[in-house]
Amino acid sequence: MVSILDIGSSALRAQQLRLATASHNIANASTEGYHRQRVETSAMYHQGIFGTNPTGMGVEVDRVARLADGIVNGQLRESLSAMKEGESSAKIFEEIELLLTGAGDGLRAGFSEFFDAAHELAGNPTSSAAREQFFQRLDQLADGVNSISSKLNVAEQGAEAIARDEVTELNTMLRDLAQLNAQINTGKASGAAPDMLDERDLLLDKISERIGVSVMIQPDQSVRLYTSGGQPLVNEATANQLSLEQVNGEFALKLQVATSSVDITKSTSGGSIMGVLNGGFDMIDDVRTSLGRLATVFVESANEINRMGLDASGQPAGNLFKYDPVVSEPFVENNGSATISASISDLSQLEDTRYELLFDGANWDVINDEGIVVGNLSATGGQIDGLDVTISAGAAVGDRMRIDAVTNIFDSLEVVPTKSSMVAVAHMVSGSAGLSNQGSVNLVDVRAQDSADPNLYDDVRIRFDTPTSYEMVDSDGNVLQASQPYVVGQTIQFNGWSAEVNGNPVAGDFIMVYGNAGGQADNRNAVAFANLEDSKIFGGGKRGFVDEFANLVTKHGTQMAANKQRTESAQ
Repeated sequence: MVSILDIGSSALRAQQLRLATASHNIANASTEGYHRQRVETSAMYHQGIFGTNPTGMGVEVDRVARLADGIVNGQLRESLSAMKEGESSAKIFEEIELLLTGAGDGLRAGFSEFFDAAHELAGNPTSSAAREQFFQRLDQLADGVNSISSKLNVAEQGAEAIARDEVTELNTMLRDLAQLNAQINTGKASGAAPDMLDERDLLLDKISERIGVSVMIQPDQSVRLYTSGGQPLVNEATANQLSLEQVNGEFALKLQVATSSVDITKSTSGGSIMGVLNGGFDMIDDVRTSLGRLATVFVESANEINRMGLDASGQPAGNLFKYDPVVSEPFVENNGSATISASISDLSQLEDTRYELLFDGANWDVINDEGIVVGNLSATGGQIDGLDVTISAGAAVGDRMRIDAVTNIFDSLEVVPTKSSMVAVAHMVSGSAGLSNQGSVNLVDVRAQDSADPNLYDDVRIRFDTPTSYEMVDSDGNVLQASQPYVVGQTIQFNGWSAEVNGNPVAGDFIMVYGNAGGQADNRNAVAFANLEDSKIFGGGKRGFVDEFANLVTKHGTQMAANKQRTESAQ
C-alpha cells in the first residue's frame, strides 16, 4: 500500500513543477519565439499481478507541453516569406519610381524641358536667346540620361549588397539549424526540450523571412528543410550553403549540394533574397532596357533631324549626340571563330530587350531577356526587331552571340555641337509653286532625305507636261528626268529630297525646289524637334514619345502596385 506521504510528495512535486513552469512562462513573456509551456499530469495507479490496486498512488508528471500549433506556424512562415519578398522588392521599386516620375531631376523633366525649348525656338527661329536655351537643354538631357544610368547602377549595387548580406546570414542560420538537429537527435531518448523546439522554430521563421522553404518535421522533432522549389537546405546535421553569383551579367542564387552547384533562382520564391533577385534586379533591368530604348530612339531621331538642316551659318549640320555603338560580340567560351556586327535599321521596330543568339548548326535562334525565342537568323545573319545583323563564317554548334542596342547609350551619351550656332533650326531645302501657275497644284512640304546627295542643293523644277504627269528640269529647262505619272497628294523624290505635292495642275505649271541658302527665318527643323514629342516613332509607327513614356511609367507602376497588393495580403 502506498503511503499518504508518498501521494502527498507526488502532488508537491507536480505543483512545484507547475509553479516553476508558470514562472518560466512569465520570465519569457517577451522572449522572441517563446511558446507558453504547460505541465501535463495524470493519476498514478499500481498494476500488480493480482489486478489493479483500488487505492491510487498520487499524481504523475507526463510532460511539460509546448503550446504551439504546427499548422499555424507553417502558415505564418508562408506569410513571412511572401511579405519579406514584397518588402525587399518595394524598397527598390520606390527608388525606380523616383527615377521615372521624380520632379526636377527625373527623366520626364529632362525631356519636357527639351520639348519646351524646341517649341520656343520654333516660334522664334531668329532668336539667339531661344537657340542658346535649346542648346543648353541638350547638355541637360545628356546629363540626365547618363545620371539615370548611374542611379540604376547605385540601386543595383545597393540591392546586391543587401542580397549578399542576407545570403551570409542565411548560411549561418542553416548551419545553426543543422547543429540544433544534432542536439535534438542526441537527446531523442528523453525527447526534445520545449525551449530547444522554440529555438528551432525561431530559426525556421528567420530562415523563411529570407527564402521560401518547405519544412518536414521528423519523429524526433529534428527537421529536414527544403527550398520552395524542393532543393535540400538542411538534412539532419548537414547544411548546404548558398552563394550569390553573376552568370552572363545576371545575378543567380546557387546552392552547393555535395560537389554540385545548382542554380535555384528561377525555381525558388519567397523571402527577402528572392525579392531582390526576382523582383528588384528584374525591375532594375527592365527599367534600364525600357529607358535605354526610349533614349536611343529619341537621340537617333533628333540626330536625323539636325543632319537634315542648316546651322546658323547656313552650313549643313551634323549629329546632335554621340554614344557608344551597338554592342555585338561572341561569347568568350565559344568553340567557333565567327564574329558578329549589328546596327539599327528601323527605330520604330526597336524593342526594349537585349538578345542572345544560339547556333544550332544551320541557323541562329534569337532569344530575348525573358528567355523566349523571338525569331531566327540564317547562318550569316539577317534582320530582327529593327536591327541588321551580319555574322561571319566559322560558328560551331552551341556557339552564342550577344546583342545590346538599347543600354549602350547609358554612360556614353555626349552632345556633339560645341556652341548653339551648330544647332540646325532651318531645313536644307525649300521650294514653292510657280507664280504663273494656272492650276491648283501646290507644295505641301519638301525635306531632305539624304544629306550626302551631291545634287541636293541644285535648283530643280517639277514641271507638269500634262495634268497627270510631270518631268524634272533644271533652271534652264533641261530635262533631268523623263515624264512620270502624277496623282494628287503624291510624294515625289529626287536628288536626295522628298516633296509632298497636292492639287490639280494644268500643263506648264511647275513646283520649284532649291537649296535653302542661309535658311533665314526658316523654322522647319525647330518645328521637327518640337514635333518629336508626338511623332509616331515607337511601336512600328503607332505611338509617340509622350505615349511611349506614359506606357513605360504605367507598365512599371502596375508591377509596383501588384507587388504592394501581394505584400499587404501576406501581412
